[in-house]
Amino acid sequence: MKLNKEKQTIIMIIVVVIAMALFAVLVKQSINSNKVVKQTPRVNPVNQNQNLDDSVEENGEEKNTPLKGEEEKDNNDTEKDLEKKIEFSDETLKLSFLYPSFLGKIKIEKKENSYFLMFGKDLFFVAINPNYEAPPRGSFFGDVGFDIDNKKYIEDYCENKENCTSFLNDNKILIVKHNFMDFDFTTEEGEKLFSHYYLYNPNTEYAGIVISPIRIENKYKDVDIDKLFNSIINSINFLN
Repeated sequence: MKLNKEKQTIIMIIVVVIAMALFAVLVKQSINSNKVVKQTPRVNPVNQNQNLDDSVEENGEEKNTPLKGEEEKDNNDTEKDLEKKIEFSDETLKLSFLYPSFLGKIKIEKKENSYFLMFGKDLFFVAINPNYEAPPRGSFFGDVGFDIDNKKYIEDYCENKENCTSFLNDNKILIVKHNFMDFDFTTEEGEKLFSHYYLYNPNTEYAGIVISPIRIENKYKDVDIDKLFNSIINSINFLN
């Protein structure tokens, strides 16, 4: 009887030792597994259709590091920016167009008989009611809008003018593009060759429209401004 009790005790000790050994193995595997997880790089949840440079931390300053295999965006590579478009539409102007999203929200100002559209503080679009005369002030590129009182003005504009062409945009709207020397407001270094676009909108009192990059030409030196404005011009559509 005593022998049986000794055997039972030995068996229990063996079982306990085996159980402790198994427990130690499981704990070791769990520790190793946690180490692997911690060594795996954490990827911030970024929308893959979004530029990594546009992803900002909560403090509004720090930007995410590009994912492995991604290179930081080259400031000279603006093709992707030019393809990301925002639609601008205005019921007063009876007009809409697309423009690159990196230019931000368009600011609208109405002064006297004119409508001004700006990227930030930079004027690029002027719509004028041609039934009025220009106010007593210094002239600027948008004053041509006071003369655009009918479509024929646009049709005849390029007669006897150099570096001037007329064309139909993607929505069959007649546009004039006139390249001529004008004062460079962005550098104040004298005159420079600029493109100015003119069109007549019969659906609004602000019918005389002038569009030009003259105020922003040198603010986006890594951007093909001519290509940018051609894309805006070609997307212009009139609202009924």
